Amino acid sequence: MFAVLVCGGRYYGRVPSTCPPGQINARIVRASEEQQQLQAGLREIHSKSKIDLLLHFNRRGAERLAAHWAKISGIAAKDLTSGRRNAPAVEGLDACRALLGAEQVNLVLQYPNDEEEEFAAAAESLGIEVRYIDPAVSTSAVR
Repeated sequence: MFAVLVCGGRYYGRVPSTCPPGQINARIVRASEEQQQLQAGLREIHSKSKIDLLLHFNRRGAERLAAHWAKISGIAAKDLTSGRRNAPAVEGLDACRALLGAEQVNLVLQYPNDEEEEFAAAAESLGIEVRYIDPAVSTSAVR
């Protein structure tokens, strides 16, 4: 089974409510491009590795967009916040490692984040491939 965890990217593919009125149209275009980029990246990964399970924390932006893509693509998606009081990232690096091991994650897609990147660090420490997504580049880039 090939499992992919999508993390971060709260503003990825969406227009933040704090966007200045003069920038809304440009931000709408950018959000649409980001959504297309996310879908193309997931399709590419799926064509090469056949994603069986997409994991996410149901946060706005990249995570919900990826969950929606999985649903319309007929791929199982799992919300990791179900039954949890806090996301493991809030609980620290050890909680992230435990979750990654329990879910048998094969790949972590880390979208730009204004908060934490604990899952990427935990995944790297476990030898799991991490792809850091750069929205300025038209395809996903590994950092």
